[in-house]
Amino acid sequence: MNKTAEYRFTIIVPLYNEKDNLQRLGQSLASYAARSTAGPTGVLFVDDGSTDSGGGLLAAMCADNPCFHYLRFTHNCGLSAALKAGFDHCESPLVGYIDADLQTDPEDFDLLLPYLVTDTPVTKEWLAGLGNGGLCLNCPVCHFPNCGFGKGA
Repeated sequence: MNKTAEYRFTIIVPLYNEKDNLQRLGQSLASYAARSTAGPTGVLFVDDGSTDSGGGLLAAMCADNPCFHYLRFTHNCGLSAALKAGFDHCESPLVGYIDADLQTDPEDFDLLLPYLVTDTPVTKEWLAGLGNGGLCLNCPVCHFPNCGFGKGA
């Protein structure tokens, strides 16, 4: 179990070289998480091997905000890999993602969340499919479960 299990909703934020945007991003997401209509909300940043020295800022930002957490790739693997690692890592019942450039406002999640009905057959089947699957703890890229890279990808 990881910290995302403590939340009802986790927002995944893949990022690469966003050092100049981290403060604004952190403020916006902290504000949203504090009043999200989903209930307890956490944020999982996935640093896709940034080279702009934003890693230290990200670590400090996460240390200062208990609902912020992060994963860090050792090198750039691309947006799809960052999203996959984030979704594989999440253990909250509700998961969404947002781009780090804030082209989409975090408040937009509140426009969608009321339409999520978890007792429909399709949603139940989809949620049941989010099991842990196989582990790939020997991954040379991120060392996190289910990232897929340790399976020869």
